[in-house]
Amino acid sequence: MTTMSYAPESGSDHTRRLIKKKMTTDKLFASIDAAASAGLHVSVFLVIGYPHDQPEHIAENLPFLDELSHRGVGDIGINFYMALPGTELFRSLYDAGRIKIDRRYFRHILNSLAPIPSQSYCDTLSRMDLAFWKFRMFRRFYSATKRSGEAGLFGAVLRGMRGLIRKGDHQTKMETAVRHALTTGIETFLTVFRTRYMPRAEERAMVASWDPLYRRIHEQKLECGAIEPMSSNTAELYRSNIIPVLVKEHGTERTIVSVPG
Repeated sequence: MTTMSYAPESGSDHTRRLIKKKMTTDKLFASIDAAASAGLHVSVFLVIGYPHDQPEHIAENLPFLDELSHRGVGDIGINFYMALPGTELFRSLYDAGRIKIDRRYFRHILNSLAPIPSQSYCDTLSRMDLAFWKFRMFRRFYSATKRSGEAGLFGAVLRGMRGLIRKGDHQTKMETAVRHALTTGIETFLTVFRTRYMPRAEERAMVASWDPLYRRIHEQKLECGAIEPMSSNTAELYRSNIIPVLVKEHGTERTIVSVPG
């Protein structure tokens, strides 16, 4: 074993409570201390852009990142929030009419690691706001001097460059991430000149039927009582227990009729 990765999702206690992340900062830091002291390379993953995120909540990540760096975390990953089907947040956004199952929706999932998100579900933060916060958080973490004594931003750049030279045996996730970014970028560019898996018009026609079908299934679940409308206020979802809802949904006998065509 050489690495340990943690996913607290946010440095904000408020945000973690709203997304039902049942962990405490003290226990997280204690585990990180143990992993770093054992000589493991430690990484931490965060998410920004939850529907209920406020600027002051995202700002709480900055001192959190300072503490991670001080305790021996070597790399961080920052994703933009993705509205994944089956989650309470997705249901809330869908019931509120803020999600449509189309090509744009699937694109936002593919772009969770992009510098700029393809869309924002935040009422108070635009796409560019989220991009700015992501840049600011990366700069804050990688500019700090690590517990190992490694230089800040300059050291991080050197680690990334090593990833372009060495194919295997990467010592940090930064090396692997930089190499994957380069190779994936080249592959993505080359796809422009390759034959598509299906004509673009057929793809658009295929995806156009998905939202009506999903909405019909969703309405039938509501009609038979398998599910109930979800609150449009995502900041209130943490107050309820989703388990009884899931048991009721999956334990109800019903017939779902697909939309013709």
